[in-house]
Amino acid sequence: MNDRTVHPVLLVLLAAVVSFGVVGLGGCHGREVGSLDQITIVKYRYSIDDSDEVVRVVGLARNSGDLRTPEGEIVATLHSRTGSFKGQNRVDLARLEPGAENEFGIAIDTHGSVESVEIVVVEPGTVVEGAEETPTNSPNQTPANADEEGGDDG
Repeated sequence: MNDRTVHPVLLVLLAAVVSFGVVGLGGCHGREVGSLDQITIVKYRYSIDDSDEVVRVVGLARNSGDLRTPEGEIVATLHSRTGSFKGQNRVDLARLEPGAENEFGIAIDTHGSVESVEIVVVEPGTVVEGAEETPTNSPNQTPANADEEGGDDG
């Protein structure tokens, strides 16, 4: 056997070490990721459609930070005049580069009279206040905290 023969296993190991070295030494430079705290809801508006028992929210989210953001979700929560939970829904938010904006739209089934809409940006799958008490915005489902007749507290 010749002493200068390179075994295939050594070639694979060498390729792996070189690959990891390139990535570790800046092969992914500029790919640092910020946080969802960089997201600002620049503007939004909502319309209440009592006949269809739905609230439609449209808005604009902006990355106000210096780094690209991770993926997230925009969650809109409905409240009555007295502050009780009246519905919730969410929409995906893609990664945003610094300064980039993303328009969004959310339709939310209402469970009674709505006075206000709260919008937050969260990590995907995060439970937001009121969500654990409500199945989802599925047809023919009543939230656990609603009156039997879908009553209205304000």
